[in-house]
Amino acid sequence: MLKEQRTRTEEKIREFEQIHRKLEQRIHQIEDAAKKEDIFKIRPVEFPERTIIMLKQRIHNSDNLEMLIRQLENSSALKSSVFLGQVGLMLSLTGLAEHRFDQYDAIFLFIDADKPSLPDQIVKTIPRQTCLTIWFVGTHADAAVHYTNLLSYAREEGYTLADDALEITYIDYGLTQDTSKFITEIQLPVTKH
Repeated sequence: MLKEQRTRTEEKIREFEQIHRKLEQRIHQIEDAAKKEDIFKIRPVEFPERTIIMLKQRIHNSDNLEMLIRQLENSSALKSSVFLGQVGLMLSLTGLAEHRFDQYDAIFLFIDADKPSLPDQIVKTIPRQTCLTIWFVGTHADAAVHYTNLLSYAREEGYTLADDALEITYIDYGLTQDTSKFITEIQLPVTKH
């Protein structure tokens, strides 16, 4: 009985350590976003390989994301503590080509690469890639003009679109009601001609 209790305690400790890591990462992300000095500047950034879980679904930029996050949580069977991380929206290459910036193709969450086995249809490994990024004040509803600017910049600088765009809101209604403090980032994967 004591061995079983020890095992359950060790599992709880691992879970709390994971929550602690996620909270630390989230705090760092928020502090970093709040002091961004290069808001509205487009710049290329090299990202390492990353893993996401996603729920493929047509999403309008005015949809309630909390409900979609819960659906993603349920489809992954991961504990809700994992969802303290970077949740974002994905805009497909087709959507980018059609300049359809108010509808997204998936909601996603970055996860640790060593997560337990998850259904293949919800997991995607994003290879190491260069992205044109822009941070802006606002939410998903304000993103259209920034996609237009990113695409123009890519064309002018000789970049080709390489993958779906990722859009992550770091500061939103979950943290403040002051919309002038909202911060969102778009990551547009590209290759150089």
